[in-house]
Amino acid sequence: MKKYLLGLTAFVLAIGFTAFSTAKAKNSKPFANYYWYPVNSAGETTDVTFDATSRDKTYAMAHFTSCGDVPTKPYCILGSSSSSLSIGTQISSPPGDATVLKTQ
Repeated sequence: MKKYLLGLTAFVLAIGFTAFSTAKAKNSKPFANYYWYPVNSAGETTDVTFDATSRDKTYAMAHFTSCGDVPTKPYCILGSSSSSLSIGTQISSPPGDATVLKTQ
């Protein structure tokens, strides 16, 4: 009986450890990289790009936002795949990960 007790204990522990393991974290899709521009309420660029390097939204939110509480300006900055937009260029329908709202 003693020789079975060790095997039974190992079996019970193995079942116990696998039954209560944590779920694997989902891999979230990383943000795409864009060139970030300050924009007015119409979505037109008001200056040249903040950085000559294409950056993701997380970086842009941490380094480029200086948006005040202006009701007519729903977002601070927009991203574009182009590094050479001129001032006054309309950025129409930017992807969701290419906008930084003033509430972010």
